[in-house]
Formats: sequence, structure tokens, C-alpha cells
Amino acid sequence: YLAVDGKGVAAGTFQLNVSSPSACAATDLGTGLGAVASGTTASETNKFAGTCGGGTAPDKVYTWSAPATGSYVFDTVGSSFDTVLYLRMGACNGAQISCNDDAVGAQSRANAYLNAGQMVTIIVDGKNGASGAFTLNIASNGCADGDLGSATGVSVYTGSTVGGPNALQGSCYSSSGAAPE
Repeated sequence: YLAVDGKGVAAGTFQLNVSSPSACAATDLGTGLGAVASGTTASETNKFAGTCGGGTAPDKVYTWSAPATGSYVFDTVGSSFDTVLYLRMGACNGAQISCNDDAVGAQSRANAYLNAGQMVTIIVDGKNGASGAFTLNIASNGCADGDLGSATGVSVYTGSTVGGPNALQGSCYSSSGAAPE
């Protein structure tokens, strides 16, 4: 139910407009990897905010589906402004699964483990109202370096990170992008 009332004893004519919210206008990027999108947020509106920022800047929205089960890295390296990047599960109103601001200088990097065919919504946003030209890159980070099997108890494994890629970012630490895993 909806009630229209006047303040105090005020009475008069009114006009009530009812509309349904528009669907999230997201561009579908398919399942491609590499530099999958470029554009600008300057002509967009501010529709979203992530837990790590982006609440005052215009944003650009995309959907993307994982081509295979695995870990993926999304970044805005090559963009001309201070970006904020966040991922939502499925559609635009899905739960946020990753949010990053300034992983690589003023550029952002978000990680997600996805099942084959799983869709995410990617939102390229700006920090403190910033907007501009951006590049959105998506890569598989080849997460499986080795299978530990079903080892239990105390085990010792040795290896080296020398020459390895800097492809991962833990949820409890924002890497500067310099150290290999």
C-alpha cells in the first residue's frame, strides 16, 4: 500500500509517478582473455559503489563468463586515472566477491576463483570522483602450481618463487605487485 498525505493540515492535488528500475546496463564481454575492454567512465553516471570505494565517481559495467574453472585476475593497468575495480557474483545486484583500489600504483586488481561458465559483473569505477579512459584486462592466473594431494599432519614442501609470476593477491593483504608467488 502507498499513502499520499499532506504535511500538517495541508491538502491539494498531487501527481504520483511509478516506474520500475531499469535493468543494469552491462556490456557482455563473453569469455575472452587479455585486454577485453577499453573506454571511458567520463560520460557515465554513478550507479554503484564497492566496499573499497567508488561511491562518488561514474562507473562502467560489464559481465564476463569464465571459459574454464580456475582463478582469474582482473585489472585496470594502462588506465589514465585512479581506478577502483570490483566484482559481483552473477548479475549487477549479486554479492560483491572482490574489491580493489590501488593494487598497482593508482590501478586496481581483483581476483576471483570461478567455475566454467560462471558469470561475474565487473565494475570499473573511480577514486574520489575521478573518471577517464581505462583498459580492462582479464587473465587466467594459472593458480595450480602443484597438487599436495591429501597430505595430513606436518609435512615440509620446498620450492622457490624466483622467476615466478606475481599473479595472486591474498584477501588479507594487498600486494604492491612486486613479489612473485
